[in-house]
Amino acid sequence: MVKDKKRSDREGFEEEIDLELSLGPSYLRRKNTRSSSSSPPNNIIMPPPVPSVGYGFRDIGRGAAAGIGTGNGIVPPLNHGGGGVSIPNHPGSGGGRRLSRVRVRAENVVDLAVPPFEWATNRFARIHDRDYLISKGIHTITGEVQCKKCEHRCSLEYDLQSKLLEVGSFIYHNKESLRHRATDNWMTPRLETCPRCDQPNSLKPVIPSDKGLINWLFLLLGQMIGCCTLEQLKFFCDKNSLHRTGAKDRLIFLTYLALCKQLDPTGPFELGGC
Repeated sequence: MVKDKKRSDREGFEEEIDLELSLGPSYLRRKNTRSSSSSPPNNIIMPPPVPSVGYGFRDIGRGAAAGIGTGNGIVPPLNHGGGGVSIPNHPGSGGGRRLSRVRVRAENVVDLAVPPFEWATNRFARIHDRDYLISKGIHTITGEVQCKKCEHRCSLEYDLQSKLLEVGSFIYHNKESLRHRATDNWMTPRLETCPRCDQPNSLKPVIPSDKGLINWLFLLLGQMIGCCTLEQLKFFCDKNSLHRTGAKDRLIFLTYLALCKQLDPTGPFELGGC
């Protein structure tokens, strides 16, 4: 009887322990659930499933719009044979940093214009070469001048071949000594005498305010480029991909060289380093 009582007491005590374990803290319950470790406990919250690749992005970063990844885990969409472009994964610090933008400069964009003279091309501040002009029967270049004293206006004309030879020979023999600087006679051109009032050194070229209408070839042959303003010289250098910065004597030198190069592309008028 005593043994039966002890056995029943022990069985009751074990039942109480089992009941306490089933109702006790989770760390006590895990001791008796080793065989069922493959099944997660009931009070553990499982993370949501990760979206499958190709249907969106994850970790878009703080402050970013949905669908635009800026964090460390951008998942690019799959390219199913179409024309899509995969988004590269650039590690970053996250946060509100924006994606860098690629600035594309239109280097090959050309401004076209109606040629203001028959020796000018359809590009600003560009003239035809000498062979083309001669083939078209153009041997004389004309331009408009005005007297600084009596304001009389008239036209001057220059022979293309002889004047180009004069300017070109000077550049050929003095290019190295010029050191990218215009000479005094280029800076302050010697002008023609007025036919009306006989005032010497008075016929100044008429240069329009519209820079696209400047008669550059006439100014070259008459060696009157120095009459241009700094802004007009910068316009020429800009349209011919030359440096626009620097003193006026440098821009005048570059303009002379560039115009001679346009007239005679094979001549000694290289603009290296300009």
